[in-house]
Amino acid sequence: MIATVHRRWAKTHCSMYGLVLGSLILLVLAQEPDGNEGPSEATTNVEGGDEEGTPSWWRAGYAGHGTTHEQVGQLHWPSAEYTKYKGRTNYTGDLTAPTKTLGFFVNITHSLFELVLTDDPALPQKYIMLLDDDLVALGPKVNENDWSDLLARYWLLLFFVIFLLAGIILMPCIGVCYCCLCCCRRCKQGCPACTVARDFKRRICCGICLAILILGLCLGAYIAIASNKFLERGFDDTSMTMRSGSEDTCVFLKDVADHITHLFLKNFMELETHLTDLLEKADTHIFLDLMDTSDSNALTELERILDNMPEALIIMRNLDMLEKELRYEGSQYRDCLRGLKRDLYYATSVLCQTSHSRSFHFVHMIPLLGYARCLHYDQIPNTTVYVEGIEEIIEEKYFEIPKRAFARLETVSDKIRKQMSLIIPPLQREIDKGRDVLFKYASKIRSIIEAVITDIHANTTRATKTYGDVYDQFGQNRDHIFKFTYVLIVIS
Repeated sequence: MIATVHRRWAKTHCSMYGLVLGSLILLVLAQEPDGNEGPSEATTNVEGGDEEGTPSWWRAGYAGHGTTHEQVGQLHWPSAEYTKYKGRTNYTGDLTAPTKTLGFFVNITHSLFELVLTDDPALPQKYIMLLDDDLVALGPKVNENDWSDLLARYWLLLFFVIFLLAGIILMPCIGVCYCCLCCCRRCKQGCPACTVARDFKRRICCGICLAILILGLCLGAYIAIASNKFLERGFDDTSMTMRSGSEDTCVFLKDVADHITHLFLKNFMELETHLTDLLEKADTHIFLDLMDTSDSNALTELERILDNMPEALIIMRNLDMLEKELRYEGSQYRDCLRGLKRDLYYATSVLCQTSHSRSFHFVHMIPLLGYARCLHYDQIPNTTVYVEGIEEIIEEKYFEIPKRAFARLETVSDKIRKQMSLIIPPLQREIDKGRDVLFKYASKIRSIIEAVITDIHANTTRATKTYGDVYDQFGQNRDHIFKFTYVLIVIS
């Protein structure tokens, strides 16, 4: 019987019951929690950043000040974006001729010279002079053809060269004279058949010695030819190296000038554009920050809520009617259950005193009928209070409050815009002055670098001309002397 009554009541009032419960749950969730422990607590109750308790940020838990745009990953004040300089410099490579073929002999001779010739400086004075601290020129002793100091400095090397030349020239003459004047008379006539083996061994030994001498002669001739060739190249490589070095230096300085121009002109123009954009939007930015830090953005949501109050009043009146009906019907249902419980209790305990009746009474929890939590309708919020509150909001025209607030905020925005219009022009003039100063210094620096490049070209031309003068004075005679000496070595 109980189940039948409950099903009949649920079938009649099921939709109404669900609507009421859903509405009441929404009302409970909309209430302010105890102790103000909501999301706004973490945004307002922050520790002070100074002694007066003023917070150093607007919202805790976010990067920067915790503004709205910083919460979505943007910067409070965006930084300027500069164009990166990309230099395109093409430097010359190593244009000198390789000298690996004579590297071993050059190292040996240098080591010997360092052991024997210990005078410092290696070249006496007045043979090569330095003009204006950056130009090399031939000294007066070269023009006067005075080589006494140079020969005195390297007398040991000159003595060794003269000794070798004397040995080269005199040894063949001494050998010829000795063989022609002395050996022919003193040599005994032997037995050719008896001394064949001994003469063969002597010829082999003499041939090996002669082959070694020939190899040494060929090696010396190769070294002489290669040395002369590398010496010829040395004059050209020196001038070429100086020209390529000056060209690389000029390319580097030109790249430096372009880089400075890029920084002072293009990057500053980008910075100027960025600052101008910030200044033009500064009033809007300040106003939005003011709205953000004062939580004035909630006025938009408040306006939407108050504008929807007439519709909410209709819904709440229907809900109030359903709530009253639910209280009445629920109370009737609860009283029915309790009356049914008394009848069942009397029937199972008094009229039918059997063990089966007692077990039925306790197994089916007959004493607990009417005490379920869902039947305590007196705990349901009184919706009439909400209806009266909404009616008061509509009658008092509270929906005009956010509209008046928006009007006042618009006045604040106009005042901010007016004050910024007084501040921006002086700042813009200072930016223009800074641009003119940077442009002036960029032009000045570029002029200095171009003057340095011109000076480098002039000095390089004079230095290479010095090497050309040295080659013109000594190159031809040295080449003739080398050829004559080489022919003598080959003939000997």
